[in-house]
Amino acid sequence: MYGDISNPETLRHAGIHDVRIVISTIPDAILVGTDNMKIIRFMKEICPHAKIIVTAESAERAMKMYAAGADYVFVPSILAAKTLMGAIKLFLKNDRNEVKSFLDAEIEMLQNRNEVMR
Repeated sequence: MYGDISNPETLRHAGIHDVRIVISTIPDAILVGTDNMKIIRFMKEICPHAKIIVTAESAERAMKMYAAGADYVFVPSILAAKTLMGAIKLFLKNDRNEVKSFLDAEIEMLQNRNEVMR
């Protein structure tokens, strides 16, 4: 189905009232005509039993989304920092075998990833 997600009627027409999880991985800066707060409100109305996962660009915005009823808020910069900390610790440990295994796994994951948008 193709439609404007900023229009609640499009969402109703898509038949999402019975979905169990709604996920918006697009940050507000990229969304046009809506934002993740509106998506939370629409979903609470259209599919009140669904778990709602949205994306925020700051901790402050994430807290507002939790207050609005989001079940989980993905903050890319914070999650990137968590992931980087693991890599940094590994590199500082300087175990060649562990580093090689880590990098091999990362490269394999990237090679096998099927991106929708390129």
